[in-house]
Amino acid sequence: MLDYCFPFKYRKVRNFKKLFPIYKNYKLYAALASFHVNDDARAEALKRGYFVLQRRGKLIHAESGDTPTAF
Repeated sequence: MLDYCFPFKYRKVRNFKKLFPIYKNYKLYAALASFHVNDDARAEALKRGYFVLQRRGKLIHAESGDTPTAF
């Protein structure tokens, strides 16, 4: 349903460690960040292991699923 929103790990993460070899031994976590996050998008992101960052007033609310995915 929301597959078009989550090509990140396939297009970007795949080459990140090649482009930045200093980070080759680091774990990389992905996040969806926005002023407003749709409930369906939030659920899908959490299901796929992404963090969800959302602004609430002057604060940033961070949310993660049961098992965040390291790339």
